[in-house]
Amino acid sequence: MTPIEVSQSQRLRQIRVNPESVYLGRIGTLDAYATYDDDQLFIELVEDTGNRKVPVAAVIDLLEDYEGVYSVKMVRIAKEFQGFDIAPKLYRLVMKQLGVAISTLGCQSPGGQSIWTRMYGYRDIQITAYRRGSRRPSRLYHVIPDLNLHRLDRDGEESIWDTDDWELVACVK
Repeated sequence: MTPIEVSQSQRLRQIRVNPESVYLGRIGTLDAYATYDDDQLFIELVEDTGNRKVPVAAVIDLLEDYEGVYSVKMVRIAKEFQGFDIAPKLYRLVMKQLGVAISTLGCQSPGGQSIWTRMYGYRDIQITAYRRGSRRPSRLYHVIPDLNLHRLDRDGEESIWDTDDWELVACVK
């Protein structure tokens, strides 16, 4: 897996909630919705203002890798909602409500690494590492937090950060 740096930020907007979206639940005062589009899954966390247009707090774009396993393509959190651990809570809600596993996509920003490290602390979520290949992973490796670098790493000699072929995967226990 490769660490990356993020240099640009995007501003989230107001949206109209898609009538085909599946309601997932609430995180604090925010409502989460999921919309499927072929092999993609879009998660939107919105603030219900009672209007048809609602402000977007967070958006997660996921791509189906294997049946029931979705890789995170992009996570965007509106500036006013950053710092409240919304992303790990939203990942957990998606896994529980949709019965899917979530994996990384081979490279991660420091913010992405932080999301996975915070999820490691949830008792009902299991996070492991695997070598990415053309087939569904057959062997999962235990991971532990690296407190010096604020990210998860494989519990063993070879670091998942040494090559691009490692991924993390999280699922409900």
